[in-house]
Amino acid sequence: MIDKVEIYWDRQDCSNEGWAYRAWSDGETIASGAIDGRLVSNAIQATIYELDLPIAADEFAVTDADGGFAVWDISNK
Repeated sequence: MIDKVEIYWDRQDCSNEGWAYRAWSDGETIASGAIDGRLVSNAIQATIYELDLPIAADEFAVTDADGGFAVWDISNK
């Protein structure tokens, strides 16, 4: 069961910047990858769909710092 998800603006490769996500279960990364979306809100929706999460977009804490960042964890539920 996924218990934490982070969505962030990935700048590791300046020729391929974009949204990425990482999901954890019991402290271990179980899924990660690039995700489509122009805005953080689009990336959240795409990640929810990609991971088939039973949560709503408004359950993510969001900031615009460093290009954008969103986090959800089981304690937010």
